[in-house]
Amino acid sequence: MIQREKLEWNQHELLAAAQRAELRNTGWPIGLVLQRPGFAPVPTPDGIEARLSRYGSGRDEDVWYFHKDGSYYVSRLFEEDFETLQFTSSEGHPERCIWFDVRIWRIAEVFLHSAALYRELGIPPEEPYALAVNHRGLEAREFYKSTPRRVVYRGKICYSPMVTWTREVTQDYLISNLKSLVGEVASGLFVLFVPGFIWGYVFFPGRNIDWIERVAISIGLSIAMVTLCVLCLNWLFEMKITLLNLSLTVCGLTVIPGAYILFRKFLRRKQVSNEAK
Repeated sequence: MIQREKLEWNQHELLAAAQRAELRNTGWPIGLVLQRPGFAPVPTPDGIEARLSRYGSGRDEDVWYFHKDGSYYVSRLFEEDFETLQFTSSEGHPERCIWFDVRIWRIAEVFLHSAALYRELGIPPEEPYALAVNHRGLEAREFYKSTPRRVVYRGKICYSPMVTWTREVTQDYLISNLKSLVGEVASGLFVLFVPGFIWGYVFFPGRNIDWIERVAISIGLSIAMVTLCVLCLNWLFEMKITLLNLSLTVCGLTVIPGAYILFRKFLRRKQVSNEAK
């Protein structure tokens, strides 16, 4: 959304800007403009909109709306829910997941598309606008990958329903800080999956609990430990609650139990080796 008031474009100008702002970096880019009947953008009282169905699910899988005041909204269902890949690994594929690699690509695409869109509207590159990235429907999704070539350990589940990132940016700032901004949004999303899973193996190291119980333990521990650590650090050391400090806290909560688990395995192997002698 553009911050400046009293700006307005007609529907022809909006459509032309949307067409020129398309970024064909993927097979089905953000803000796709098609000309096929039923998929082409249509005029509305306040601008133009498009409702697209890529997988024939009967739902509007990809929706975007361009308002006359320059505000732009796009909503896309998770591709993970429609694309079935043939994995060669024995671990199979989760029924409900989130592909971390695809999420990173899409976050970067949203940033680049927003800059291109306002450039095509003639907005100066140094003029600020509000940008928000929301991930909804995360609850019970498993952190996973879109290709079997990447290594991702199973069991990292999210029980938080959504995560939101909002920032006032400019086109110039987005382009020059793309990597760090994508990292901010992605880390805020992925942080929901990790710490509790690792700590679950510290407190419950045995194999006598099933995956459902371990998932519930992981989510509960993630929510409790991250929240308590951030609040305690803020209270005791006056550490500001920022995305950087949150990410560092999560890294610490992940590395410490990981190191403990590796050390415990080392001692166990050493003990077994000594007993064998």
